[in-house]
Amino acid sequence: MVNTRWKSLMFIASLLAVTFALPAFAQKGKKTDAKAAEDEEMTFEAEDVSKTLISKKMVRGEDFFKKAEKAMNENAPQEQILVYFQSATIYLKQVLAKDNRDDSPDTKQKAQYIMGKCLYYMGYYSASKNYFEKIVEQGDAHPYYKMTLKYLVSLQQKMPESAGILPMIGKYSEEYLDSKDLEAFRSQLLYYLGRYHYIDGRLEKAAELFAKVPANSKPSEGGYFLKAKIFEGITLVRLGKPVDAIKRFNAIIIFAQKNPTFPEIGEYLELANLSLARVYYQAGRVAVGLFEQTRKPAFAKMSEKYLQLSITFFEKVPQNSHNWLQSLFEESWAYFILDAMLRPHFKKDYGGFQKALGNIHTLNAPFFENHFFPESLILRAVIYFQNCRVESAQEALAEFGRVYPKLQLQVREVADKHKSGDEEENDTYFEYIKKIMTDKAGLDPRLSRLVKSQLKDRTFERRIEFIDELNREIKQLDNSDKSWRSSDIAREIKEDLEFQKMNAQTEAGKLARDRVRRLDDELTRLVLQYGDVKIELNNLKLKKVTAKAMATRSAKVDVMNVTVDDEHVIWPFTGEYWQDELGYYRFVVRSTCGGN
Repeated sequence: MVNTRWKSLMFIASLLAVTFALPAFAQKGKKTDAKAAEDEEMTFEAEDVSKTLISKKMVRGEDFFKKAEKAMNENAPQEQILVYFQSATIYLKQVLAKDNRDDSPDTKQKAQYIMGKCLYYMGYYSASKNYFEKIVEQGDAHPYYKMTLKYLVSLQQKMPESAGILPMIGKYSEEYLDSKDLEAFRSQLLYYLGRYHYIDGRLEKAAELFAKVPANSKPSEGGYFLKAKIFEGITLVRLGKPVDAIKRFNAIIIFAQKNPTFPEIGEYLELANLSLARVYYQAGRVAVGLFEQTRKPAFAKMSEKYLQLSITFFEKVPQNSHNWLQSLFEESWAYFILDAMLRPHFKKDYGGFQKALGNIHTLNAPFFENHFFPESLILRAVIYFQNCRVESAQEALAEFGRVYPKLQLQVREVADKHKSGDEEENDTYFEYIKKIMTDKAGLDPRLSRLVKSQLKDRTFERRIEFIDELNREIKQLDNSDKSWRSSDIAREIKEDLEFQKMNAQTEAGKLARDRVRRLDDELTRLVLQYGDVKIELNNLKLKKVTAKAMATRSAKVDVMNVTVDDEHVIWPFTGEYWQDELGYYRFVVRSTCGGN
């Protein structure tokens, strides 16, 4: 991106004297080339489409663009390069004017392409995108359609994903990827085309494209292979092909073993492990469901295998990862199913209740007050209920009841802000969300933290990044030289940036409201579960279930089935949390069901 500032107007004036013809910076009292271009007489009454017409405006615009390219290649001062690009855009804007008859359609098409490149190198990516988009809309009818694709790849890399570049890339057919001109971009293009089809719901096509991204140990190429394998695996899961998905995630692990120093390989490895854990967990749940329906031992064995594999991969997520707490929570359900549903069949203690309760203890440690796992309290109550520990279950429910029913109503109030009937003022809602994010909305601290935790959603963050990019370009334009800032092309860019910003803020406001509503729905579901578990606990307490009736609930288990090595000891929890203990807690769960 070219820096928009330059040292002084005197420098520009001296540069103009050298280049002879620069429209935006002539000395006072003399007619500028730009003005002269505007005053040129129309040579033709109407466009003659049978031959190419090239005006002096186009010649000068292209000439200044070539000078800028040469200056960039020679590492000339940024100020000099910028002046050349600015001059080119002023002339090109005149060429593209609707009332210009001095240039034929093919000349104007070339001007569109050069304008897009000028704005790209000047750092006005959104404006550049708009000119390239006009080319993409014409498809093969535009002579610069294929050449535009590599600039779209560059824009996709420089701009947030919500900027809308992917749908433009998605208009290209695969045959363009075989072009020698695009050979260096093939991996990126296959990945981006796959993403486009994935977002649009064409999963089979997306998986096919992701599969074509070649493995490569070069950082510039290998990153796209790893991204493609992650998305291919996710796509295959959605297509109901978990076995194939597992192979794709394993491919990332194999790549990491062969290329341990590859940039950011740890992050890709973590995503692969987490994805494998989730695939195996879902497979385990399906198998245990089939076992419950059919009572066939093979399904129980299958469920045991998959759940234990899921735990193995959950345990691989490192403690310093932002996914660690979520992995602890999901792992707790795998442990719960092992003890609650498979222990009675295999007569085996998996230590699942102990580990699940230990994980829940970690999740609710004071170190993580900005992270919320309300369902973990419901799970704690269910575990104690499963072991007929009525008082412990009631304590867990009471902890949930003190916080979340009230919080759910407050969340709903936040979701309904700036809304009149069915009409939503999402632009205003975005401003309200900005206040929440900066703790200026006057919300209760716990409510504020809960809402902000939902807005860490990557999709919402991309919207904010796009707004930040638009603000950057607006600021760059406002700080540009006054002479160019007052030109037609600069005014067009400013108006378009302001319009895009307004739309982006409205869309971000709507997305934020949707996220808060999703939180409201989730809390409402948990509050209903909370009520159901309370009823079950009351029934258990009132009926005083006999030992014989409850004996089938749980097999006899060891009190503390924990193996320690020379570097670890079993240490009782005395009410004080230590960070090096997080993730290692175990709870003694003595079942009072029947004679156990």
